[in-house]
Amino acid sequence: MASHTLFDEFLTPEILPLSNFVAEGNVAFYSESTEFPIVCEVFEKDNQLYGFRFKAWVAYRDAGDFVRGHNWQVFETESLITDNVKEAIESANFCANSKGIKLSETWLANPSFNRDWLKPAP
Repeated sequence: MASHTLFDEFLTPEILPLSNFVAEGNVAFYSESTEFPIVCEVFEKDNQLYGFRFKAWVAYRDAGDFVRGHNWQVFETESLITDNVKEAIESANFCANSKGIKLSETWLANPSFNRDWLKPAP
């Protein structure tokens, strides 16, 4: 199996999510990894500015390395802020590639993100 550098082995999940990923209301577009339970989101910050972050399905382990549960965890390490959704998506793709995460070529629009002025993703 391929590897990535978003997080270390301690958080590697032992099971897959039981349901499909659901984006939050401030997420404009998202793309799922083709290899891992990782999603990259382009989300709206304040004043119609955009950034991106990763959400990953991770395991929570105790000090003895026993899995206590799984959940979606946000990895918001990127500081990009832009008013251009296309630029945010391009930057997110570049960052994902640099971390060894292959995203789907399709970015999905979040149906609960309702902005009339927002044009579809490229």
